[in-house]
Amino acid sequence: MNYYSQEIGVEYQKINLKKVSSIWGSCSPTNCLSFNRKLVMAPHEIVDYVVIHEVAHMVHRNHGSGFWNLVKSFDPQYKYHRRWLKLNHHLLSI
Repeated sequence: MNYYSQEIGVEYQKINLKKVSSIWGSCSPTNCLSFNRKLVMAPHEIVDYVVIHEVAHMVHRNHGSGFWNLVKSFDPQYKYHRRWLKLNHHLLSI
């Protein structure tokens, strides 16, 4: 978390792990990051993808091309990681 926020040049306010069923992470307007607690069971590269995705929202508050270019610059395989979550989410249980 600290690594990516420093590399991207942003600061988050706090981090929460939550029991949620429909999202992997979120970034509030005040830069509070929340993550699905099931991510603790995911491979590290998948966790990195979700962290990068949410930290990138501190720069781009949408899913436009600038956002995806920023994500890609830190995770060139983000499309694979995103698909992995869609296909394997059922394997991540606590």
